[in-house]
Amino acid sequence: MAETEPQGRQPMQCADTDRLHAEFGKHFVSLLAWDEPTTGDSDLRDPMALSGFIASVKGLWFWVSAGHLLRAIDERLDGGRRRITRTMFFDRWAGGPFTRGIPIDFAEIRRFAESCERLDYFVLPLRQNTVDLLQANGVSPLDEPRWLELPDPNEIEYCFLEGTPYEKARGLPNRGVTLARASLPARLLSVAPNDAASTLAVSIDAELSETIGPEQIANIKGMSGGPLFAVAHDRQRYWVLGIQSGWHETQRVIHATPLCIVLAAADIAIRVLIEEHRGSAEQVLR
Repeated sequence: MAETEPQGRQPMQCADTDRLHAEFGKHFVSLLAWDEPTTGDSDLRDPMALSGFIASVKGLWFWVSAGHLLRAIDERLDGGRRRITRTMFFDRWAGGPFTRGIPIDFAEIRRFAESCERLDYFVLPLRQNTVDLLQANGVSPLDEPRWLELPDPNEIEYCFLEGTPYEKARGLPNRGVTLARASLPARLLSVAPNDAASTLAVSIDAELSETIGPEQIANIKGMSGGPLFAVAHDRQRYWVLGIQSGWHETQRVIHATPLCIVLAAADIAIRVLIEEHRGSAEQVLR
């Protein structure tokens, strides 16, 4: 993708920023995971907050994130000395009436998740009851027109990286959770600097603005798995370009796996499910 230079006003000064941030929130869903020692000792920690979003393929909903986050969970479990006690979708960003989140079985994540290390994606097909609960709270998926074909760079005015930084995740189950979602402006790069090259098989590279944003975030750690959005000059149309995976702090360069490649793989995973269970994907995930 060709490099695009910033045009017009800077994104964080744009009058449409708040509206777009709210619009992006309809697709953004975090996954929270709590853990404890297997010995039963009291050692409660703040939750792992995994950035992610909802996309659809032929009407089937998926939660999409970065594949290395699954490995991060394994590392936190410390070789079996800790265990996951609760996982839930945090779907308050859509502005719906419900604030308690949606419980999800971690074993189900392990069973159905499709991931790839070289492309660094993690795709989880969602059961219909989970879809119903997300819809009731205002969540909608990024469907094919928003990801199937990447826009011409000349159509893009600016980009945003969305995510939930770890430093903003606080809280215990049943005692309330504090989580902040950040929107950081970014500029697409045709080629990443040599000292900030991507290790992904395919990546979209972008440079984050010098402005961290109104949330006063010191570190973007935790924003992996979040979507990289592109906004058109008319500030009405937008697309999701990819899933944020890599980050070179000194160069302020991020790397994102193209979503069109990821969801093509997800479509293949659906077909495998259908073949294995001899039914439709909707029946398998009901």
